[in-house]
Amino acid sequence: MSNASITCVIPVRNGERFLAQAIESALGQTRPPSEIIVVDDGGTDRSAEVAEAFGTPVRVLRTPALGPASARNAGIAEAQGDLVALLDCDDIWVPGKLQMQAEALEALANTGICVCGVENFWMEEVEEERAQVAETRFSKVLPGYCASALVASKATFDRVGPFDSTRRHTDLIRWIMRAEAEGIGVHVLADAMVRRRRHNSNLSRVASQDARDEFLDLIRDKLRAAKPPSAGVK
Repeated sequence: MSNASITCVIPVRNGERFLAQAIESALGQTRPPSEIIVVDDGGTDRSAEVAEAFGTPVRVLRTPALGPASARNAGIAEAQGDLVALLDCDDIWVPGKLQMQAEALEALANTGICVCGVENFWMEEVEEERAQVAETRFSKVLPGYCASALVASKATFDRVGPFDSTRRHTDLIRWIMRAEAEGIGVHVLADAMVRRRRHNSNLSRVASQDARDEFLDLIRDKLRAAKPPSAGVK
């Protein structure tokens, strides 16, 4: 897969505040994407106009307001690249991210997914939160099991299928679990190549109870899957 082309998919709903920075971080890659698909998920602000102002290779896909998983699915379905990289509209990529991940996927047989490290940063409006987590793992580089850290081959997306659109917080983790169940390898880069923005309108913040419920469901499902069958049951 040398010289593999890369599609970047950015879902956005009312994210004009940060969207331009996200797009600029994609365009500024040492191995830039051949196309950037911004999926306007039923927004009511100027996000689509912000994206359209960049011109080629950025293009905008407008969809009804069905949630981030559906927006990602719509963008991936339109992707022409050999690899697909996801980027949330409020996050920022470090310039060498796509090159490192593409090279890893090209070098590793039976590996269709690559994630990288993620480092949080806080806007002034949530400075109190930053201070509260200053000595915890949330202030350090985290394994990148979030959308902005993922690059996967288009063939992997075709094989595993779409994200679960009923999930708003655990769709990515569940998708990776399905890929692993298919025997698709996942490579984890330790380098922090994503800067994940913390602000007062993060989805995990404004829908915190839903996020907790989804992760509890995920833990429950993993435990059920790992539980050995009862004696005598075939």
